[in-house]
Amino acid sequence: MAVSCLVYELGSIDYTSALYLQNALLSARQAGTIRDTILLLQHSNVITIGASGTEEHIVVPHRVLEEENIPIIHVDRGGSITYHGPGQLIGYFIMNLRTIGMSLRQFLFNLEEVVISTLDDYSIKAHRDPNYRGVWVGNDKICAVGLRLDHGCTKHGFALNVSTDLRYFEYIVPCSIRDKGVTSMSSLLGNRIKPEEISVCLLDHCADIFDLSYQYGTEEPFHGNCEYVPA
Repeated sequence: MAVSCLVYELGSIDYTSALYLQNALLSARQAGTIRDTILLLQHSNVITIGASGTEEHIVVPHRVLEEENIPIIHVDRGGSITYHGPGQLIGYFIMNLRTIGMSLRQFLFNLEEVVISTLDDYSIKAHRDPNYRGVWVGNDKICAVGLRLDHGCTKHGFALNVSTDLRYFEYIVPCSIRDKGVTSMSSLLGNRIKPEEISVCLLDHCADIFDLSYQYGTEEPFHGNCEYVPA
C-alpha cells in the first residue's frame, strides 16, 4: 500500500528559516504526530557546508560574499559545500524510513532516480557518477543530494539547478570536486524554465519511485513554536 505524504510548496524561504522548519517537522515526525512530508521551495543566495565540507573550498575573499549578502552556513547534512539560490528547486524530505521500509542508501538512490526521470521528461539525459553523489549531465552536476538520518527519519534532500545563476558556483569548489562543472536545465535547453513549472512532474515521479500517494497541505506545515518567514 502506498505511503501517504503531505507536500508543501513554500515559494522562496531563507535558508535558516527553512532549517528551523525542517527541525520542527523532524521532531514531529519522530513523535508520530505528522505524516511524511515533502517541502518544495527556493532559497535566497546562500553557501552551505555539510559534514565533509570546509571553508577552504570558498575561492573568493569573504568580503565578496559580504558585499553580495551571501551567508555561509554550516549544516548537519551529508556532503560538502554547495550554493543555493533563486532558480533552484529544493526538495526537503521529512520521512520515516522504517515506515516506507527503505535503507538510507536506497533512499538516496531513489532521490537521484526521481531527478533523472524528471530530466528525461525534458529530453535531458542525466546519469549517476560512480564516484560522487548527485545527478550529472556529462561531466557537469545538475543536482546535488545530501541527507541526514536522525532516529530513522530523514531531513534535507536535493537541489536541482533549473534556472540557477551558475556564476555563483564560481565562488566555491562545488561539492569539493575540482575537475567537474555545474549546469542547469535552462542552460541545457536554451530557454528559461521556472522551478515551479516542474514540480508536478517531479512529484509524480516521487509517487511512482517511492510508492507514495501525496496531497498538498492547505495550512502552514507547522503550528508549533517554529517560525519561518518567506524571503
